[in-house]
Amino acid sequence: MLANVTLELSLKPFWEADPEPVCRRMFRQWLPLIGQARQVSVMLWTADGSELLDYAGRLDDEIEWARYIGGATPRQPVPGDPEGVCLHSRAYLYRDNPPVHTYRSLAAIVATLKRVGAEVTGLPVRVGSTFDPGPEFARSSFKYERHPEVCLAETMGRASFVCCYATLHADDRAYAGFPQGIPEGTTVGTFLGRQSQHFLRDLGFDYLWLSNGFGFGLETWASRGALFDGSEFDPDARAELRERQLGFWRDFRAECPAYPLEVRGTNLTTGIDLATDAVPMDEIYAGGWLELPPPNSPWAALNRDFGFELAGYLSHIAELPGEGYPFRFYTHDPWWLNSPWLDRYGREPHDIYLPLSVARLGAGGAAPDFAEATHISGDAALAQVVADLSKQLRWDPEDSLARLVGDIPALRITGGLRAAAGGARQAGQRLAENVSEYLAEENGMLLGRPALEQWRLDLADLNTRADALARSAAALQTRLATAGAKRGA
Repeated sequence: MLANVTLELSLKPFWEADPEPVCRRMFRQWLPLIGQARQVSVMLWTADGSELLDYAGRLDDEIEWARYIGGATPRQPVPGDPEGVCLHSRAYLYRDNPPVHTYRSLAAIVATLKRVGAEVTGLPVRVGSTFDPGPEFARSSFKYERHPEVCLAETMGRASFVCCYATLHADDRAYAGFPQGIPEGTTVGTFLGRQSQHFLRDLGFDYLWLSNGFGFGLETWASRGALFDGSEFDPDARAELRERQLGFWRDFRAECPAYPLEVRGTNLTTGIDLATDAVPMDEIYAGGWLELPPPNSPWAALNRDFGFELAGYLSHIAELPGEGYPFRFYTHDPWWLNSPWLDRYGREPHDIYLPLSVARLGAGGAAPDFAEATHISGDAALAQVVADLSKQLRWDPEDSLARLVGDIPALRITGGLRAAAGGARQAGQRLAENVSEYLAEENGMLLGRPALEQWRLDLADLNTRADALARSAAALQTRLATAGAKRGA
């Protein structure tokens, strides 16, 4: 049984005013995986974190959200693209006339995810916000116009990534945590922590994800950094660098003490983190600021360097801040027009099996079960891709049951379950079609309010029953898989 399954989601599917259909479809199509967990999380990628930095406490302010395909704020020329048309040179709107989102509509999406998720899965659902230090996902006037002084890293070009231990210049603009403006010399940890406290509380989020190595040094994507410039080390800077990074964590937690933090960490090994940026991983773990270590990086299959990813992941879980450690799978990328599982891996399951092949030995030599599974679902808007993927990842109940009772009984049992679940949904659909036909054929006549309200209640009841049947089917698959595994053992 998994402690948690996380579905990563952008705002791109939410182009209609009502977010409920998108939420309901997403949870339903991932029930085979969710059915094996005790908790569900949704990591909601609204923008690049600038929605948090810019938040002024006004819910009706418009959000500059991640409505693009490609790099939203390119920071360097791309070789071989003199006209600047490739996805790394510029961004394209993901659809014509993308919707406008405000902080109020974002809060409504968060609330709907929690409510519908609990209804469909029968499990507690939490929703997390994200902060990314780079320029990829959305256009940021905070990072690159008002406060470029915090972009000390050259990860994707000059002054492209926010550094966790940078300090801000004075700014008289009102922010939720700084209504009189930002004082000169305010640390990134203090500003981000105070803004996070207001933003997460006001919009109903449950936790914050720090992406792309933020909090773990200067150059989190490269084998160079503040301590090692690529050719020479500066060992005398080690103590100061460690203290400045620890200062970020202390400052952040002083302003935002209670909300859980989850991190991606760097794409590199702990040894490289230590040698290039003097990252104080042991103090960060010991400080109680994290419950989980960074998960395995999704980079390896893209760079065809699986051994490097596994070595880095093993080095990050050699010690733990808590009791468990997460896995992360890269099945879809909503930013770069690719679905790695379908387009890059050739539908070969190595990106799932290789991370799962590693384990952490305890003091007694035992390898405990992992406590957390983080799964990138992609966007619910890409329904066919995600539906195909979820089918490929789930167990075959007929095969598991056949090993226990034989082929014919297994076929009849699973067929009956599918028919029951499908029948409930078809009944609801037929009811809706009949009402539509009545209104269309009896021109000039309207359905009375009592009858319409009863229809809505009936349809809601059918949806609830369909969700319950789907949960039962997912639970049966889990039991069958467990029974099959025990029998095979």
